[in-house]
Amino acid sequence: PFLLFAALALVTIAFSVNATVQGRRLAAERDRANVERDRANDERDRARATAAVLEGLFDRADHLAPGRGDTLRVTQVLDEGVARVNRELATQPMVRAELLQVLGRAYIGLGRYADAERTLDTARALLEAAPVVDSAALASTLVDLGNVARRRDRLAEAEALHGRALTIRETNGAPTAARAAAPAAGPPPPTGPTVRAMAASLASVGTGHMERGRFDSARIYIDSALGMLRGQPVLDTAHYADALNNRAALASRTGDLASALRIAQESHELNHARLGSDHPRVASELANVGFLLDRLWRSAEAVPLLREALVVLRERLPPAHPATRSAMLNLGGALSRTAQFDEAEAIIREVEAIERGIGEEGRIQLTFTLDNLAGVLEKRGRLDAAEAAYREAYGIRQAKTGDADPNASVLLSKLADIACRRSDTPGALLPDFERALVILDRMLPPGHGFRVGPRGQYGACLVRAGRRDDGERELLAAFELARRGPANAHGAARHAGRELLALYAGDTDGVRRAAVQAALDSLGATPRPR
Repeated sequence: PFLLFAALALVTIAFSVNATVQGRRLAAERDRANVERDRANDERDRARATAAVLEGLFDRADHLAPGRGDTLRVTQVLDEGVARVNRELATQPMVRAELLQVLGRAYIGLGRYADAERTLDTARALLEAAPVVDSAALASTLVDLGNVARRRDRLAEAEALHGRALTIRETNGAPTAARAAAPAAGPPPPTGPTVRAMAASLASVGTGHMERGRFDSARIYIDSALGMLRGQPVLDTAHYADALNNRAALASRTGDLASALRIAQESHELNHARLGSDHPRVASELANVGFLLDRLWRSAEAVPLLREALVVLRERLPPAHPATRSAMLNLGGALSRTAQFDEAEAIIREVEAIERGIGEEGRIQLTFTLDNLAGVLEKRGRLDAAEAAYREAYGIRQAKTGDADPNASVLLSKLADIACRRSDTPGALLPDFERALVILDRMLPPGHGFRVGPRGQYGACLVRAGRRDDGERELLAAFELARRGPANAHGAARHAGRELLALYAGDTDGVRRAAVQAALDSLGATPRPR
């Protein structure tokens, strides 16, 4: 027994010694881990403090940010800043990542999306490689990268980036929309930056769904973001206005222009109260209101608003800034619809020259500009030039996004329409219409102007091709859908109605002709549509 006890004692002593040694080793490793963690946290805190200072400086580059400053050398400052951060902070990855995100956002504000993407992608790589990933910073960078990808028309990539950011925020404790907006019981709802970040992710995901034609899911995401922000004790008007802009864009895309106008006006009023009338963000939103008024056939009201917005944007932003170009193009469209063709063509050609000068960065936007230019040329009777503009716009869009893009399909139908009116063999153009209509019927809601307009053009081409009965059926369907639809479809109704009046010109068609004329009169007196 004594020997057994001694043996057990020796085993116990050995185990105690091993446990002590192991415990000391684990403690040392834990201490080292704590030191590394503290060092990483300290580095992150320093980065955020530095970034806060630099963000105030580089807000001068983001012309749509609340602060304003001298922007003459902003682009050069940004380029030099990126070079210095990459060079001088090579051994401080978290500081470098934080500052690169600030610089990347400033590039977005300038409309320099290629530079923004390159800078933000470096920040993303640094954050992902860190021993302890800062999930909030990574999600924020992914949202920025998604916004850049969307603006460069890489919609699938943008959706993936925004989806990943949303997953990171959900995984790391960000509130769900229901929890933040309307908690039933339990602890108080989350507030502050966490909610704002989650709302931004939801709105970004929703905008991506909208861009790809998934309007129902887009509405759920964007409305959830708005609900989260409305549920906060104090409304963050800046973030709420951003989400309202997304909601207005969705309403416009789905043809609900009356709702889009109301929401856009609310966003403009919020930012006007916060920033003043001479701020570029406020001017850009005023231009949005003008655009929607124009699409509602209130072009005479739209023109002065667009002129007012453009004065501020030209003064505050670089000449090639996307917001300035957009306002110029919208003004050109409104001028065209009020028969001010000389000025309309001049301002649209100015935008065209800018976009051709900035190369690939302005390539997709050039398709909208050429579309607007073709519409003006068509009204002025210069059909050769109009057809060439439509053809170039369609070629660019089709090469970039393929046949499944509704914008490409609208351009294809416009090109087929003008060609059909000038062709000796109009039947050869019918397959182009049919290909476009398959896409538009699948991706746009019934009654949408961009859906019924091409159908009316198709009906007119069928008549010209000798298929009178088929053409009449398509024209009547387009006419009824468009005149009963939202205001932005009324232009399509007028086009189809004029074609029906021409079709019913015979003596035996007096009753039908009178019925069509009465239906046209019920739409009210408006300018002749594009």
